[in-house]
Amino acid sequence: MASEPFADFLHSFKADRQHGASELARQALAWLQHSVAEAGRCDEVVRHTLLDQVNQLCAARPSMSVIGHLLQRWQRHLVTLDNCTDAAELLVASAEQLSVLSLEAVGGCVHHARPLISPGHTLLTHSCSSTLMRLFSSLREAACHIVVCESRPLNEGVAVARQLNDWNIPCTLITDAQAGLYTAQADLVMVGADSLLGDGAVVNKVGTRLLALAAQRDHCPFYVVAESFKQRPPSADALILEQMDVAELNHDLPHEQMANTYFDITETDLISAWVDERGVHRQFSPVVW
Repeated sequence: MASEPFADFLHSFKADRQHGASELARQALAWLQHSVAEAGRCDEVVRHTLLDQVNQLCAARPSMSVIGHLLQRWQRHLVTLDNCTDAAELLVASAEQLSVLSLEAVGGCVHHARPLISPGHTLLTHSCSSTLMRLFSSLREAACHIVVCESRPLNEGVAVARQLNDWNIPCTLITDAQAGLYTAQADLVMVGADSLLGDGAVVNKVGTRLLALAAQRDHCPFYVVAESFKQRPPSADALILEQMDVAELNHDLPHEQMANTYFDITETDLISAWVDERGVHRQFSPVVW
């Protein structure tokens, strides 16, 4: 288990701005699965290396609870299979199973969110959620119009708009600052989530809270679509809102005069409902840990 390939994966994992939290969690599981399969065993040395990789992957994206949730579930198998002769095979199977559960949960979210969108609706969204992209792919015949915030500073909303164009779904790409103009015209707002806090508050790409405030002012329903894996367990460490390189802002000011906080927190009173694989919840419904 060479350390350099993991260092490369960790770097790209930490720098990734195009994939949502759930997709990144599945990428991490796939890496761990590959690591075990490549080693072909799970002795003390391999186990120590894997535990270290799990810790580094969780620490790399602290605002994304689903990564910690799924990887720590896999880690529990790693610890309990201490002296098992077929531990490597079981760990590979465990990573595969967790990825399947993640995908099934996303499918459940889509199933429950789809009836909230009626033909002809205008839907406003922010950032790039893999869960919402799967939902949007089901709207090709729905005659809906999707308004997409570009999601500064790296503009992942542009990729969303391009995909919607490929699907022949009418869309409008707007700057984040225009969101408050469009909530008055939209029938609903839908966003994904990177984490859900214990009271239902949502950690998501910065700009989400301003969008929710505008939606509330214009009486536009604001829905959060996120599988229950994204709920932070009570035992989780204090939340860290990730700070990214200010060079992404692409301005020639001194770095100490700029900030690039990537996530914000949207309070529960700004949210109309939470949609997960269990259904639509008008009051936040925490899972039992």
